[in-house]
Amino acid sequence: MAVGESGRIVVEMDPEQKKVLYQYLKGDGLSLKDWFLNQTKIYLDDKTRQKSLFDKRGRPMADKEGGVNVL
Repeated sequence: MAVGESGRIVVEMDPEQKKVLYQYLKGDGLSLKDWFLNQTKIYLDDKTRQKSLFDKRGRPMADKEGGVNVL
């Protein structure tokens, strides 16, 4: 897929899927642009978030070799 310098994104998709997508978005009160920008933010936030050294309970996470990450 070509990547241009503008802020536009063009995606080709199955016309039936497009129709269904627009129906669901309309039902949720969203435009395609609003939905896409929200999904993009979620995706990029997840990719750029620093990984925690601790799990949800505050316990140190194990590294790939089974050891514990320490500072």
